[in-house]
Amino acid sequence: MSEGPLDGVRVLCVDNYLAGNYGAMLLALHGADVVKVETRSGEAMRGSRPLIRAGVDEEWSHFALRMMRGKGSIALDIDGTADDRAAFEGLVRRADVFWTNLRPPSAVRRKVDAATLMDLNPRLVYVAVTGFGLPENGEGEYSGMPAFDILVQGLAGLLDRNADEQGRPTYNGLPVADQVTSLYGAFGALLGLQQRDRTGAGCVVDVPMFDSMVSLNEKAISMYGMLGEVPPPRLSATTAPFGLYRAADGWVCVAVGSDAVWRRFCAAVGGYIGRPGLADDESLRIGTERVRRLDEVTAVVEAFTRERVAADVVEFLIAHDVPAGLPLEVDRLMGTAQVEKRGIVRRLTLDSGVAVPVVMSPVSISGAQQQVDLPPHLDEDRDRLLDGWRPRSQQSR
Repeated sequence: MSEGPLDGVRVLCVDNYLAGNYGAMLLALHGADVVKVETRSGEAMRGSRPLIRAGVDEEWSHFALRMMRGKGSIALDIDGTADDRAAFEGLVRRADVFWTNLRPPSAVRRKVDAATLMDLNPRLVYVAVTGFGLPENGEGEYSGMPAFDILVQGLAGLLDRNADEQGRPTYNGLPVADQVTSLYGAFGALLGLQQRDRTGAGCVVDVPMFDSMVSLNEKAISMYGMLGEVPPPRLSATTAPFGLYRAADGWVCVAVGSDAVWRRFCAAVGGYIGRPGLADDESLRIGTERVRRLDEVTAVVEAFTRERVAADVVEFLIAHDVPAGLPLEVDRLMGTAQVEKRGIVRRLTLDSGVAVPVVMSPVSISGAQQQVDLPPHLDEDRDRLLDGWRPRSQQSR
């Protein structure tokens, strides 16, 4: 097992679902010793479907292969037996980071809140990934609500950013709130460790899903605050063309990100569509004006793209220094050299011989390798953890 930049950092988790598991998994990929404290029956997501056959008598859930890989596991009834509670508290005393996505009242009830655990370990970096934040940092009208990905995206205005032509808010199917918030949690854990190194004291890292999604909506929020206007959905509010346009065989993405790029676009296609003076049209010279005249701009772009194969359009525009690309579905994405050469998708080989693709961290650090490990079996790491939290290198599968 190669060392990663977080080698030696101990992360103790009482977490569940995607928002709880994703950020901690990223820490594990980069070398942290991440340990899940599970119930005696294991996290519910261990049984979520689809299931992948791993051996003659073994199956792994799709979720576990994605989100639990590289972690350790110990099964403890932290709410019940005195022995299990004592074992848990022993791990807290040895941990650098405690990571949880329990709702704040549940954390208090189960005695895994920041005050309780930092009393055991004053140097602990306590990371709380929650729906609407820890109450001590401010409570709003949503504080008592349950939080799932689509709900928080809606409350933070992201579903409205994807509204269709009839004004219906639209979910794009990606768990952005879960994953981005958990990613912020991992970022917060590293900030907390840096602060601890400077001050010698632990700290509480408060990472709400709602705040995280508001941060992604910052452009619309700032434009509304500055201009008093709600930007149109599904569009850049400051430039056009910036979207998907019909080609003869599908769609092409064109990203005119500035007025300088617009001038290059005009020079490239103007003669082909009978508008050699397109760049001189004052009504389209400024990006915000092109957004206001979007139907006209779309007609200009598609006068060129509709008559051509999408791949040819991309090649032509890129040759003229205009950003363009193809919108790929996952089957075509997985066939690209870009994915293969970057190593962002790797293979986990199960005991059955089946190799399953898993997505790695997009952060590559010179001199370090990411860990590509199977998820732990339930309670697999009990012996090494209860024997002073020995390193994972001393754990045998």
